[in-house]
Amino acid sequence: MIENLIKLLGFNIIANLILIIGLPLVSNFYTPQVYGSFAVLASLISVVSPIICLRYDLAIPLGRTEKGLKTLFYLSLLSCIMLSLIALVIFFILDYFFPIYDENIYSATDIIFVFLIILLNGFLSSYSFLKVGEGNFTSIGASKFFGSSFLVSLQVILSKIGLLGLLMAQLFSAAVQILILHYDKIFRKEKISYSNEKISFSAIKSTASEYIEYPKISTPAQLMNLLCSFLPLWYITSVFGLEWAGLYAITSKLILGPFDILNKTLYDILYGRLSKIIDSNERSRVSFLVLKFIRRMVLPIFLTILIFVFPLYRVLFNEEWLDGEIFLAIHLAVACSGLMVLPLSGPLIQIFRVQSMSFKFQTILFILRFLGLYCGYLIDSNILYPLFGYALGTLVSHMYLSFWVYRKSASKNELIRNFLEYSLLLSVIFFITWFWTSSGYETYNNVFSILIFIFIAMYLIRIKDEIIFTYNQLKLL
Repeated sequence: MIENLIKLLGFNIIANLILIIGLPLVSNFYTPQVYGSFAVLASLISVVSPIICLRYDLAIPLGRTEKGLKTLFYLSLLSCIMLSLIALVIFFILDYFFPIYDENIYSATDIIFVFLIILLNGFLSSYSFLKVGEGNFTSIGASKFFGSSFLVSLQVILSKIGLLGLLMAQLFSAAVQILILHYDKIFRKEKISYSNEKISFSAIKSTASEYIEYPKISTPAQLMNLLCSFLPLWYITSVFGLEWAGLYAITSKLILGPFDILNKTLYDILYGRLSKIIDSNERSRVSFLVLKFIRRMVLPIFLTILIFVFPLYRVLFNEEWLDGEIFLAIHLAVACSGLMVLPLSGPLIQIFRVQSMSFKFQTILFILRFLGLYCGYLIDSNILYPLFGYALGTLVSHMYLSFWVYRKSASKNELIRNFLEYSLLLSVIFFITWFWTSSGYETYNNVFSILIFIFIAMYLIRIKDEIIFTYNQLKLL
């Protein structure tokens, strides 16, 4: 398992570096207001894309057999095409009677591109999970690398046409990734051949009924999760305008983007590995090792990024983007909180087929994030307080989800101890985030940074043997 993880992670790190390096480059060609307009459309794409296949794409690796994989794959593609067409028709019918978008900011061409991107994202997700089912992680990594390269290049090349250029870049990036995954023989270590047996429509229909919990429970759960993920962006857009929305969006990509790719990488590897483990005790052992390894590494990762991200942001971005640095530490706290639980909770929910747990968690997440955002606004209309409330709501929700994960992966004796350790770690991260952001980056100097580095070194030395032992155990899987 560790070899697949390193291989896929290597591709993803390179792809991620391209995106991170590209952000300051792209910011020179677009204003915060244009990027804010794009961020609003991108948020809608991000909300709809993961559910456009009715979540049948998630079930593809569970097919196990050739026929099972192909049937779920075709079911996912069919769902994507049908829903995209229905959504497009409904949107323009409603817009004809009740104008939905501001024609001073967006055009009909922009809206059509949004629906095309959603359609291709559904195809891309289906192909990606098909490769997870095949165990073909190299192709997934290669597609992300080339997709990132095309995205940044086209954003720069098409900058003359503003918002439409950003949308076209995203569309062509998704298309390139799909082509790489479809014609993936170059990246395969072993040739995977399928028979020419055709999948009948009745088989697809039967499979849709068998996995009905995905559209019935997982889809609304994911929709709720994505809606509350973009609450801060929509709040900032409505209260502070598109310029601040652009600042929030680009800092979100800078911090959350790398973590999203890392989470997705771990999710793909763990899902592919755990779905093949029949013995529940072995599955619990593997899950617990992964949780333990990530938990030990999160605090050094959080502190190291916190020290470097502020000076780097000031060096890489020009003056009109500098106000966005107030969001960096908050994004980082949310990202590290998610890293400790999301890569494993997703595969376990799919394997145990407890979509109701997903729906329950997303409901709690939505309520706590909304309450945090609203209570923060009541305390102070300053842009930071609602975001602190949002972050706190997210961390508490992750604690709830982590307790469920530990129940599935740890023994009774280990459950309370590990959960308390996890909760303490989250509390430390939130306290540091609050203190760092509210005090201001200018408060800190080189001496403070050196003290943090000394702490990180001492922490790593203290847990060195435990990390090495856990890593060696994972290599054997």
